[in-house]
Amino acid sequence: MRRLCKVGHALACPAGRNGGGGNPLRPWAVVPLLFVLAAAFGGESRPAKGPGCTTATMIDWDCDGYGPGSPLGPDADDQDPAVNTPATALAKYGNTAALLAHLGYRPQRRIYIAIDGNDAHGRPDDEARPYRSWEHVGEMVKAGDAVIWRAGTYPDHPVLATSGTTAKPIVLMAYPGEKVILDQRLNGIEFVGQSNIVIDGLILQNTVNGLGEGVFFGDPSSNVTFRNVEVRQRARGMLGMNGLANILIEHSVFHDTTLEHGIYLGAREKPNSNITLRHNLIYGASYNGFQHNGRVTGMVVESNIIHSNTLSALSFTEGVSDTVVSDNLMFGNGRNCLVLFDYPGDHASHIDPWDQKNIAFVNNTCWVGGKDPAGADISQPAIAIDSGGFPVSFDNLKFVNNIFVTQSYSIFRFVQGQYMKTATIRSNVLWDSGGEAYVNVNGADDDFAALDAGDDRKGGNVKRDPLFRAVDPAWYKKPENYDFTLREDSPAIGLALASDAPPTDLTRRPRGTEPDAGAYQAR
Repeated sequence: MRRLCKVGHALACPAGRNGGGGNPLRPWAVVPLLFVLAAAFGGESRPAKGPGCTTATMIDWDCDGYGPGSPLGPDADDQDPAVNTPATALAKYGNTAALLAHLGYRPQRRIYIAIDGNDAHGRPDDEARPYRSWEHVGEMVKAGDAVIWRAGTYPDHPVLATSGTTAKPIVLMAYPGEKVILDQRLNGIEFVGQSNIVIDGLILQNTVNGLGEGVFFGDPSSNVTFRNVEVRQRARGMLGMNGLANILIEHSVFHDTTLEHGIYLGAREKPNSNITLRHNLIYGASYNGFQHNGRVTGMVVESNIIHSNTLSALSFTEGVSDTVVSDNLMFGNGRNCLVLFDYPGDHASHIDPWDQKNIAFVNNTCWVGGKDPAGADISQPAIAIDSGGFPVSFDNLKFVNNIFVTQSYSIFRFVQGQYMKTATIRSNVLWDSGGEAYVNVNGADDDFAALDAGDDRKGGNVKRDPLFRAVDPAWYKKPENYDFTLREDSPAIGLALASDAPPTDLTRRPRGTEPDAGAYQAR
């Protein structure tokens, strides 16, 4: 009898915000500089991962070797390969104000912080007279300000005590093209109850003990954008809780958390709404890549690469509904690509088992290996669905146009059989590479035919190897080796339902009128 996986147990008891323990950085967590440069400039073949020259560990849209996660640091303009440093940016745009305007920022005041700055003699809007520390600058920040750090490593711990407005947000950013590291043992950036905030280009780490949150925010917060950020060596890359609305997390890298999730968002008595994660890299987390715990509606998770996390790529618990997950690549994680789970919770704290319905999982590539990132053997489904036995709705789950691969385990696991009946499963490539289990319902395995023809919500699926360009289960510690683009003879080509397919793929390639299944369009 095959061992059944157990889902959700670790999710019910999250550790405290500053708990002990921690893992060292994984030796494969950073691509060597020579590999990055060779890939960026065409000196070596590079497996296709994301837009431009994005790899398993860095985001590089314009293939110049700069970007979040790169050893060279962030890019001054990731849409222009000729602009990557302050010198090249200023040569093109003339001055800082024009450069910021090109990037979409028009602050009323620019407040600079520099390693050689002076808190007693600094002046706003004067690049020649920067301040030295956030401790001094934080007291003067108001709506419409941009706080801009120049290159260097700082012990700064920004805590925002005021909000921006929709017309005049507060911006905390690295000078475009400069490598700015905020390194201290407290939370990297905090704001509780503040809104209309933008965080751009900063690197948040803790080399002292690897604990604290990279970003801690919420209760409530709205209209918040995180862009081009890298968070590493933190207990959690981000913890946002309670009353989050209109949150955008994009083009950022979260990796090598020591205690829990790469990104952890949640809600208790104040539900969340309109959260978007797009074009991020999330890897090396000690728990799940991204977890949302609690009620949320209007969530979009699109075009992310989520790999090599200890547990699942995505974990939705206690009330995720009306959500779209599309164009993501998920591979090499220790459990599932997606786990939906409810647990007993605490009614007094509004952590109850809530409905988790109307979730569309579309045009994703999901590959579950035979080992977790540490090398331990695993046997896991791609999708695990378990209401915990509570009388909640898990209805109207849609799985369309995806590629699912497992190693000798069912693609889908429905702990409660009624949710299988209400799920739509169409036009997917399904491949259990080591057996004939394709769906596990109420603890019993069944084959592909039982899944594909189960009822009028199922059908059009294909049971075949998807024929990726380069995949090997032995690469569980070498995520940079994988290439999940499709070979010319892949059964995924032309399989997708055009009515459900996003207009572009993970790399922003148009899908056209004959879309392919999975995250990558082949032609």
